[in-house]
Parts: sequence; structure tokens; C-alpha cells
Amino acid sequence: MEYSNRNAVLLVDDEPMVRRLMRRSLQQAGYPVIEATNGRDALARFRDDEDHIGIVVSDVMMPEMSGVDLARQLLELRPGLPIVFVSGHHEGLPHSMREFPVLAKPFHLGDLLSAVENSISGRADPVAAGSVSASPVRHDFAHP
Repeated sequence: MEYSNRNAVLLVDDEPMVRRLMRRSLQQAGYPVIEATNGRDALARFRDDEDHIGIVVSDVMMPEMSGVDLARQLLELRPGLPIVFVSGHHEGLPHSMREFPVLAKPFHLGDLLSAVENSISGRADPVAAGSVSASPVRHDFAHP
């Protein structure tokens, strides 16, 4: 797959419908997307396309390898890699990962795009993105 620079999003979620909706939204916003179904799959895809991946959007709770374990390994490979977590189980996020935005499922797809754009540009605000310190707001996946 061809990508320009480091603008591809590595999208990691074990729920196919959620992953499909996020992929569609990201692609409509102009981001190339590399999909993975769990942390191990994502780590392999990152190693294959590391030069093209600019950000990771990952679910927190997944089989085989959690999003947190994935993030730790990816940050060892590339310190400073922008990461956005999405989760319905965000209360278990360790303190070391709370610097990253966390979108509480369900969320508006527009919030996902904002979190990605802000993280890439270095303006990520975990609280504004719905992190563990913010009160989750119910949103609808189906409407960008």
C-alpha cells in the first residue's frame, strides 16, 4: 500500500463494526488507514509500515494484547508516537497512559477526527478528548 510520509492511521479495534465506522470517517477526512484487529496484529503491522504510520488509534480492551500493552511497545519503538485511545472501559487506564486522549465509547466520529488532528499537531488535550478525568458524554457512532 502506498502512503505519503507519516500520515497513515494505525486503527486497532477488535469490534469490526466500530472499526469500520472509524475507518470510514478517517478515510473521508483524507487519512490513509491501516487496520488491525488486536494488539499483536497492530504491532506486526506497525513494524511492516512504521515509516508511514503517523498516529495510532486503539481500543483499550482487546483479546491477546491490550491497547495499553500495545502502546507501551510502540512507544519503545518510536518515543513520542501520537496515540488516541477509544474505550468503553477507560477506568482501567494506567497513570502512565493518561497523557493520551481517551474517547469514551460511544462518541461522535467528529470527536475522533478532532482527537487525531490535535494529537498529530501536538495539541492533544486528554481532558477535552474525554479522558478518565472528564465525565463521559454519550454520543452516537453513526453520525459524524
